[in-house]
Amino acid sequence: MNVRKLTRRHFLSLSAAGAVGASVIAACGATPTPQVIEKVVTSVVEKEVTKIVAGTPQVVKETVIVPATPQVVEETVVVTQVSRPPEVVWTSWATDTFGMFRVEEQAAQFRQKYPDIVVQIRNVAGSSYRERLLTTLAAGAGPDVYRLCTDSELAFYKDGQCEQLDPWFEKQKDSWFWTDDVNKTIVDAHRIKDKLWFYPMALDVQAFCINKTLFEQAGLPLPPMSYKSADYKSVWTYEKYLDTVKALTKFAADGTPQQFGTTVYPDYYYLHDIITSKTGRFWMSDDGSQFLGADPAVTEAIQWYADIRLVHKAAPTPEQSKGGAFDYSAGRLALDWQFATWLCYGEKNVGDRFDWDIAPLPHWGDGNPGLFPEPCVWVFNPHSKVKDATWTFFHWLVGPEGVRVPTELAWEIPIYKSVEPYFGKRIPTGKNLSLGPEGVSIASSNYFWLKNLNFFEAWSSVMEPALEEVLLGSKTAQEAMTAIKPQMDKVLQEGKAAMA
Repeated sequence: MNVRKLTRRHFLSLSAAGAVGASVIAACGATPTPQVIEKVVTSVVEKEVTKIVAGTPQVVKETVIVPATPQVVEETVVVTQVSRPPEVVWTSWATDTFGMFRVEEQAAQFRQKYPDIVVQIRNVAGSSYRERLLTTLAAGAGPDVYRLCTDSELAFYKDGQCEQLDPWFEKQKDSWFWTDDVNKTIVDAHRIKDKLWFYPMALDVQAFCINKTLFEQAGLPLPPMSYKSADYKSVWTYEKYLDTVKALTKFAADGTPQQFGTTVYPDYYYLHDIITSKTGRFWMSDDGSQFLGADPAVTEAIQWYADIRLVHKAAPTPEQSKGGAFDYSAGRLALDWQFATWLCYGEKNVGDRFDWDIAPLPHWGDGNPGLFPEPCVWVFNPHSKVKDATWTFFHWLVGPEGVRVPTELAWEIPIYKSVEPYFGKRIPTGKNLSLGPEGVSIASSNYFWLKNLNFFEAWSSVMEPALEEVLLGSKTAQEAMTAIKPQMDKVLQEGKAAMA
């Protein structure tokens, strides 16, 4: 399995079908009320009738029972109604075995504390997640709590599909939200017009998956395994990284590749940190209205990345990668661009086939790796029909108790001091558990993707096809970025106008 496809930013490229379940309206017990009912009663009356007795008509009296006129009477009737607990529908795209195990354990823990609220997990996999979610939300039948990637925040905010969270926190004065336990810098980075509409989850930072066995076989020293290491700044530069991956690449005498030092992917987000480390900024203007990807400093960084494959042959081509021959888990790849929380997949995907771990990204020049804490977000549906119950679950889910399970699994880097000691508790001993929290501590929370409504459209629809041309060698980085700059600027300017 290609683990890269499991990254949080790749949920839109997965292929599967499904539908986001509609929220369930819980029936609550009603106050009994008197009801008027119609009853038919009978009465006993005497009436005279004429009968033929012995051939002669005679008048006789008989007592007969006849129906009386229907009467309306009032009776107090107690209507018994079965009271059901409110049901909160919770959804994300975690449909694989590991993902379902994780969320089911979270739901079970919530039920132990709040047995009077039912949480229904209705997860959906596939490229249709976002579209189906929008459809059901627009119809007023969406889930009560749902997950998004951060580059979708502005679009959902614009469509009015997220509940403002500040009033709910303000009503809950005993919330952990008001303590210094939570990293408010990361939380506040998701504010729009100073109001909180999304809550960060699945926090992560980029890192390398490293095959330590290949380093040992090649007789090469491992890179520094910590950003706090004394030799990180002096040793682990991008120049040193390039020398290392070239040394770890091997071809047979006939030119058949045997192992590669690293990978390059046509996914724009793998370049975020490289460009920021090199230039001190992202490839978009500070106000989010202009594409800076054609600037020479940026195109140099992109071309450097492409040349790992094109010039130095230290990364497999798409043809060489077919069938997963050089997937990291296959054991023939030394350093794979990934995320720190890949730790949660290591035991399952690699096991003991080789010595695996994670290592820090390199840096250009000044020692700054250019990291961003890259979260997803949980969203409270403003159209939920069980808002109080939804808030109870939402507040628990995003807080220290709710993140405990994914933190122990190293699936999520916590933003709570009280939960940090539990990071990776279920990961095999000896793995690099400090790197993720370290990365968050030095990362920038200046989320460029929240500066323009059209960011996702621009980078996924325009930028990535151009980047693929560069990585395939059909255009240089300067040529490709210059060619798309007018279109990128147009899309970004439209996005800024729409935000106004």
